[in-house]
Amino acid sequence: LALALARFTPSLVLQPDGLLLEVQASLRLFGGARTLWRAVRDTARAGGVQRLRMAAAPTATAAAVLARVEPASPALRRLPLAQRLDALPLAGALAAWGLDARLHELLHGVGCRTLGDVRMLPRSGAQRRGLGPLLDAIARAHGQAPDPQPWFELPQRFEMGLELLHR
Repeated sequence: LALALARFTPSLVLQPDGLLLEVQASLRLFGGARTLWRAVRDTARAGGVQRLRMAAAPTATAAAVLARVEPASPALRRLPLAQRLDALPLAGALAAWGLDARLHELLHGVGCRTLGDVRMLPRSGAQRRGLGPLLDAIARAHGQAPDPQPWFELPQRFEMGLELLHR
């Protein structure tokens, strides 16, 4: 799938359960976001992808968590990115980022149900209680911290054999 989608952008990031594409430079070439979105969707489906969730955001971390957790609601998609991220359920975001599920119990005990609730907590106290990785992920999603990603490197060569029916 990464090789098939590399025709839209060379900037791909492999994730355990999906792919991230950085398409800002490709938007004009492919006729805008909506046209590019459809082409990516059609290519993924032609490649055998059964379940497809897509999201667009300024940072890779935000796009990944929105695609994995955000409910498919057109009303939510019209909100600014910060409000969309703050509305995400805490349990889903923790699972999407691969963080310890025990954090959910801790935060649920102090009344946190969404990422926005976690952002309202005093940072120093949250750090002392072991919420540093979660706070870092939230900061990367909001663009307040660097969000480096390891790019997928395309193979230098491609070989494919084709067995013919006759000699």
